[in-house]
Amino acid sequence: MKRVLFAIPTYSYFTQPVTQALRQLGFTVEIFDYYKPNLTSRLIGLANNLKLIPSRHLSTLINQNLTKAVDRFKPDYLLVIKGETLTPQTIKAIAGKGTKTINWYPDWWIAWDWLKSHAPAYQFFLSACLDTNKKLKQIGVNSHYLTFAGQPKQLQKISKIYPISFIGQYSPVREKYFRPLKNLGLQIWGYQDWQTSSLSSISHSPVSVAKAHHIISHSHLVVNLLAQVGQLHPHGLNVRTFETTALGTCLLVKDHPVLKKYFQPGKDVVTFTTPADLYKKARYYLQHNQEREKIARAGYRRTKQDHTFTIRLKQMFQIINP
Repeated sequence: MKRVLFAIPTYSYFTQPVTQALRQLGFTVEIFDYYKPNLTSRLIGLANNLKLIPSRHLSTLINQNLTKAVDRFKPDYLLVIKGETLTPQTIKAIAGKGTKTINWYPDWWIAWDWLKSHAPAYQFFLSACLDTNKKLKQIGVNSHYLTFAGQPKQLQKISKIYPISFIGQYSPVREKYFRPLKNLGLQIWGYQDWQTSSLSSISHSPVSVAKAHHIISHSHLVVNLLAQVGQLHPHGLNVRTFETTALGTCLLVKDHPVLKKYFQPGKDVVTFTTPADLYKKARYYLQHNQEREKIARAGYRRTKQDHTFTIRLKQMFQIINP
């Protein structure tokens, strides 16, 4: 039985569904939390936060612990989701031990300096953004495009508490799009920039994965602007796209060419183009319950059929072991 050492923070959205999918595919899985691998690193992390020691000491310890975990567990594969604290030297050394190293990167090229220095260290680098994949290929990285997925569970009858919800980071573009939705009952959960924006009165603190799923499940609509920042609009779908449909909630998502590869607009999801179009669609589907729920169920079925983590990981290992 093949072994996978899965390097990811325990609190991540990906931890549970990816681990479950790997085990369903027959892998033996061990999780290495590169933020909290043991008590010592937590104490060093606390000291770092208090400015008592340099952050490089924590990084050194984490990389040493990862190497020890590889030596003990002897994995066939090291699967990393992002892995900000893992150094290229450590990753290359692990590959030298015979372990195939994989990074499944969930963001886009906004952290390009990090990507340029870290992505080449991995034997396989998989990105959920087509632009990132293209840019990495141009610098010689063995890069592949692989979008993320959802984890559909048995649908249950759930009372809806929130008309419209958004969970995520602040940006001026999002504020512009969301401002008209305030009168329709929009509620926002995110970092502190929302609390100093024009939407501060409907903004709340960040939430855990479990709480985020509770909010999504109890919302009539979830709005998703994808990853647009200013005029930059990366070619890829964010995790929220699959997460929302997997939970059986109707998704209002910014129209994008990549979206049509995975969902049928108007049937599986609702798309919008401008702030005015978003407001129009949100108001309409809040007033038309049967149409909204029909789309929510279709999005759920599509995700369950085509976009689960088990399906996506099968695709990953077809890339790695053609």
